[in-house]
Amino acid sequence: MNIKVIDHALEDIQDFSGNSRIKDLLTQALLILICAQFEKEIENCLTRRCASVSDEAIKGFIDDYIQGSALRSLKISNLSGLLKKFDPSYKKMFTEKINQNGQAKVTYDSILTNRNSVAHGEGTNATFEEVKMYYEQGHIILDYFEQALRVN
Repeated sequence: MNIKVIDHALEDIQDFSGNSRIKDLLTQALLILICAQFEKEIENCLTRRCASVSDEAIKGFIDDYIQGSALRSLKISNLSGLLKKFDPSYKKMFTEKINQNGQAKVTYDSILTNRNSVAHGEGTNATFEEVKMYYEQGHIILDYFEQALRVN
């Protein structure tokens, strides 16, 4: 699942030819952007999955839950737990796909680890090229999440 906002940011930072310290700061901002967009995409997947509910009160509850407490963390274990709330088979499918593509898990986790370091003031040693690769290889986790939600 490529995300246009991130793809455009990658292009802009790639083309940046100024001060390397500024490029490092842009890379750190990119990590924050990636995680924010990942969260938004996961919420969108959940909203689409629950769209068939016709009861307005239940829809309101679901929307509040998705916006509020459904996604406490982007960690794979939290995504798995969320899928399990729908059905254990959703979690199983998600886990099996991840186990078949260990590199996607490693790069996805690298995004989260580096983002947390940046958000807590520690910065990151990850280069722009590394973050770009993490995104290119790690965003497939979102595809696996979406595929698991489509199981009927």
